[in-house]
Amino acid sequence: MRRRLRLRTRVLLLTGAFAVALFAVTWALSDRALIPATLAVAWIIVMVSFAAVQVTLRKVVRPLEDLSRAADRIAAGDLAARAPVAGDHEIASLGVALNRMADELRAHARTDELTALPNFRAFRERIDGEIERAARYGERFGVLVLDLDRFKKYNDTHGHLAGNDALQRVAAVMREAVRAVDFAARYGGEEFAVVVPQIDIPALAAVAERVRAGVEATTPVTVSIGAALYPDDGTNADALFAVADERLYAAKKAGRNRVVTPRPTGGRSAAQQSA
Repeated sequence: MRRRLRLRTRVLLLTGAFAVALFAVTWALSDRALIPATLAVAWIIVMVSFAAVQVTLRKVVRPLEDLSRAADRIAAGDLAARAPVAGDHEIASLGVALNRMADELRAHARTDELTALPNFRAFRERIDGEIERAARYGERFGVLVLDLDRFKKYNDTHGHLAGNDALQRVAAVMREAVRAVDFAARYGGEEFAVVVPQIDIPALAAVAERVRAGVEATTPVTVSIGAALYPDDGTNADALFAVADERLYAAKKAGRNRVVTPRPTGGRSAAQQSA
């Protein structure tokens, strides 16, 4: 199948055909004695026609082409793509609407539907950014990994609706317990995670304990929490999460409903903080 001509090509061809037709009609209807004046009128018609097409290209065709390219990128999954807000009012309004739609899709793609917390994808983006920032400025930050205790048994006993309610209540506690600068997310299933910027070990333990105590006091479940500190426990996301996960399982083995954090001297060994 032959490809359709691009919009700007069609506009140029139509405008050229229109100008040639007017030129021919003007020439045919003119008196031979008035050929110089006829030529002048014909050239004025041609120039006006091509001036009009330039305005059309700038105000309509180019913005529509840019809008189409942005829409293709968004449809392909590039939710950071931005549509130009340019051209006539109607086209600019389309650009604003397309950008708003992309922002909503981007937020939806990074939000857990059940708890309304950021999801795994958003967490990984945040921790990667935090590592880059901390490495540049020589700072420390913490990672908390939380897991609901005996959640499968709770689900089997009380049903999945009650399980969903428990997850939502844990998420609400996390929003209240962490600091404004912290980044809490649902990592997957009954597991949550928090990025805790610019912090030392005692303060990291205090944030973790605040979450643990809040969950125990206000929800029907408890959580075990493991903590890791950058750069003491690792300098990349996988290493930090692996150490925090080890400490999480140490908390489980020690009786659940507790926090395991790095020792105050740093390193990989864990200290326990009981409920």
